[in-house]
Amino acid sequence: MASNIDTAIYTKFNELLERHGINPCSVTAELESENESVLYINDWPDEHLERLEKIAGDIGMTTMSKDQEFALRGNASEIYDALMAGLEKAPRARIAHPRN
Repeated sequence: MASNIDTAIYTKFNELLERHGINPCSVTAELESENESVLYINDWPDEHLERLEKIAGDIGMTTMSKDQEFALRGNASEIYDALMAGLEKAPRARIAHPRN
């Protein structure tokens, strides 16, 4: 079950995606919290790769060459802070998909 900390991280990550014009429902991210926390981006449409690489660079994610997924490691506070820093660099409000 997700904690409020997990929810805070996912919320900021989704906001970051939206700021870059990516619908959060088109990207799969997972947060693992064992000895250290790791936020993975492991599934996305090809057309989002360039923007995801920009996001990854802005927040300090590394590329996992084996699976070509992105990973951000640290404790929960460090991951949250990296996402907040990424939001500071991100374009301002941008709608990723039309709203009805």
